[in-house]
Amino acid sequence: MPVSEIIIASAKRTPVGSFNGAFGAFALNQNTMGFSNNAVGDSALYRNEIGAANTAVGDLALENNDATDDGAGNNNVAVGASALNNNVNGSENTGVGAGVGPNLANGFNNTYVGNFVGTTASDEDGTIRIGDISNDNGAGSLQCYVGGIWNNLQPVGGSVVVVTLDLDNDHLGYDNTFGSSPAAPSRSMPQPRVRPNPSNHAMLNQKVEQLQATVTQQQATVAQQQKQIETLTTQLREQAAQIQKVSAQLEMVRPTPRVVENR
Repeated sequence: MPVSEIIIASAKRTPVGSFNGAFGAFALNQNTMGFSNNAVGDSALYRNEIGAANTAVGDLALENNDATDDGAGNNNVAVGASALNNNVNGSENTGVGAGVGPNLANGFNNTYVGNFVGTTASDEDGTIRIGDISNDNGAGSLQCYVGGIWNNLQPVGGSVVVVTLDLDNDHLGYDNTFGSSPAAPSRSMPQPRVRPNPSNHAMLNQKVEQLQATVTQQQATVAQQQKQIETLTTQLREQAAQIQKVSAQLEMVRPTPRVVENR
C-alpha cells in the first residue's frame, strides 16, 4: 500500500470533527470527522462517524445515523426518545415526537410530527406526516385546528390547501405494503402507549347514520309537502273553474233591464 494511502486511511479514523456538542452517556460516541453535530441524551447520535449538521435531542435519538460511515446522514433533526433512531443514510429529515419515524433509513426530506408517527409507513422521501394514521393507534389525530388557512384565499386554480375525507392510501401517501423492517437497534427503550378508545369509530359511524336518517326523513317530508301543495293547487283551479261556470249561468238567467217611460 502506498504511503499516501496509509496516511489517508489513518486520518479518516482520527477524531478531527469540530463544532460538535454532546451531553449524555455515549452521545456522539463514535464520531470521528463529523462536524456541527449536537447530541443531547443517552446514546443520541451514538453511531454517527462523519455525518454533519445533525441535531438529536432525546435518548437514542438518531442512534444509528451514519452507521455505515458513508457520510450521507446529514442535516437531520430528531427530538424525542428514539426519534428517527433507525435513520442511517437519510438526510434532511425532521422528526418530533417519541419513537417518530422508526422506518426511515435512507429517506430524504421528510417531516414527521407526533409520537410514533410513521410507525406503519415505509421508508420514503419528501413526505409530511403530522399526527396521521401512520402512528398505528387506529385513528391518528381526530381533530385539527390550524390558524392562518381559513381566512386566506387560494390563488385562482391553485391548490394551496387540500382537505379530503378520502382515506385511500394514494391520497395520504401512505403505503401499507411493507417490506423487510430495518434491523432492530442493539437495545430499545420501552414505549408506553395509550391507544384511543376503539369505540370512537363506532360512535362516528353512528353519528353519520343518524345524520343520513335525518336527511332522508327531511327529504320525505319535503316530498310529501310538495305533493300536498300540488293537490291544493289542483283543487283551487277546479274551484275557480266552477265559480266561473256559475257566474256565466247567472248572467244567462238575469232578466233584461226594462226602460219605463214617465208620462
